[in-house]
Parts: sequence; C-alpha cells; structure tokens
Amino acid sequence: MKQSVLLFFLLTYVAFSSVKAQMRTISGVVYDISGRMPIEAVMVYTKYSRTQTDSLGRYLITIQAKDSLTFSLFGKNTQKFSLDQVEDPSNFNIMIHVTGFDLPEVRV
Repeated sequence: MKQSVLLFFLLTYVAFSSVKAQMRTISGVVYDISGRMPIEAVMVYTKYSRTQTDSLGRYLITIQAKDSLTFSLFGKNTQKFSLDQVEDPSNFNIMIHVTGFDLPEVRV
C-alpha cells in the first residue's frame, strides 16, 4: 500500500516537473527606436497568454517552449520572436519604431 502511494506521488512529481520545465518566464523593457524612451501599453502576447507593458515599458510573461512572443503597438503586430531568439530571458529588451503624425495647422 505504501509503495503504491509513494509511486503515485513520484509519478505526479515527474509529470508536474516536466510540464513546468517547458514553461519559461521572459521579462524586459520595450523602448522606442532610439532606445531611450520606454513605451507604455504595448501588448505582449503568446498563443496562450498576454500582458501589457507598464508606464516604464516593462513586461513579464510566461511562454511555452515551442511558442513565440509577439509585440503589438496600436493594434498592429510589430515584431514576433521565437523562444530560440531570446538570449537572456530575464532581460529581453526590444525597440519598436513608433511613427508620428503631423497634424495640419489649426487657427482660432
């Protein structure tokens, strides 16, 4: 009886640790093209999870081993990275080109 309970817990632990090993946490900062200004409200998502950058451009997301990481600004996909492209998961900083718009002159 004790052996079967021990075997059950051992198999449960092995199954849980193999699933946990397939997940990676990635964090970093999203900057503008100059690399100086962090960008707020950039959507960072994978197939199964999503998050958004804070006011300092920081994000933290958990990604599966075969999944890819996509950064989206203003509803448009901007950059997509596979997990193989991430060299340092604790400091994966990227730069996004943000286009500005010139508004016509208004006189009052």
